[in-house]
Amino acid sequence: MNNVNNNNITTQKKNNYGFFATAMFLVSPILTVYFAFKNKNEKWSKNILWFFAIFFGYTLILTSEGIDGYVYWQDLVIMHQRNTNFNYLKDSIFNSGESVDFIAPILTYIVSLFTNSAKVLFAVFGLIFGYFYSRLIWYLIKNESERLSFNKILLLTCFALTNPLWNINGFRFWTASIIFVYGVCFYLLNGQKKKKLFIIILTPLIHFSFSAAVLIFILYIFIGNRTFIYFALFFSTIYYSILNFEFLQNISYVYLPEAYNNRVIGYTNEAYGEQVDLRKLSINWYVSIHNIVIIWFTRISLLLLFLFRKSIIANNSKFENLFAFTLLFYSYANVMSNIPSGARFLTIAIMLTFFILIRYYQYFNIGMKKFIVLGTPILIMFIIVRLRMGFDFINITAIFGNPMIAFFYENTMPLIDLIK
Repeated sequence: MNNVNNNNITTQKKNNYGFFATAMFLVSPILTVYFAFKNKNEKWSKNILWFFAIFFGYTLILTSEGIDGYVYWQDLVIMHQRNTNFNYLKDSIFNSGESVDFIAPILTYIVSLFTNSAKVLFAVFGLIFGYFYSRLIWYLIKNESERLSFNKILLLTCFALTNPLWNINGFRFWTASIIFVYGVCFYLLNGQKKKKLFIIILTPLIHFSFSAAVLIFILYIFIGNRTFIYFALFFSTIYYSILNFEFLQNISYVYLPEAYNNRVIGYTNEAYGEQVDLRKLSINWYVSIHNIVIIWFTRISLLLLFLFRKSIIANNSKFENLFAFTLLFYSYANVMSNIPSGARFLTIAIMLTFFILIRYYQYFNIGMKKFIVLGTPILIMFIIVRLRMGFDFINITAIFGNPMIAFFYENTMPLIDLIK
């Protein structure tokens, strides 16, 4: 009888914490996120980060007319002004030969029925992005019985910042990325295979370029864990480019629908490549350096994991599934990094690598853990640079304000202005 009463009291306390967290969120979302991390094993905790993603999207700063987010907003304004009907939207998607990404236009259309507000649009984007973002992070921390070690906190922060919340500014590719990583990790490690495979297959509807990523995953399902072959492929693609732009363009002419063909040609032509190179020249040196060092950190991590993998597999057999696929996908990302905008796929490979490092850290031997310790300066630099990049998009209201202030008070001051 006492045990039943104690269980009821414990349940009541947990429910009270959940109600307290919800009320606290209305006062200070950022502090509530911290409270959620402190209570990471409670059912409600992951939803706090999800709610924060929605709030973050509502307060997102659109820094200039040249960013993707501004284009999304202008599409919303045009749809709202023209009172666009669904038949027009359907024709523009399926018959124009220009667009094969369905989700963003449909979401924009739905929002345009009610408002032309960028805040509402990006809150909706945050709703979708944040769901998968929060579930991935909570999968990595929810069963930790003890406090996270310093190394794990560093790795988790790097994982969270590899595809951070402010990437909803480029909703299509980065949302497809977070959903793809979510689907792959949960499919390979957590069951519900049909449901997760369906989620993975949906990613090309968000960004067409994930058609190839989906095919690679399906290929892996059929071939299985050919770890030695994948490692050889991974190692060779680091140093040797096997991609020929003209070959890729010719293949697209023969096999792909017009809309896909237009996108492939657009992303692989020399003029677009020159535009990307010019943009790279305008980027601060530390942004380029932080990308290079984190790529090599994750590549060396995979090399060491390949050497030490037997001791990890002995404790957790599912490790081989995710590790093998990560080697295969990283090979694809290495190849794609040779075309304009293709380097974005390295971000997915990096996320998968960080996921492995965090998930299986407890099974690492001394050599693997020492490597992570030696890499601490690289991880810290990556975190600092990523945060600096985000300061242009983070509204001070997201940090110091709350939903009520954001709703009633118009503020467009980015965090970087406060620091400067």
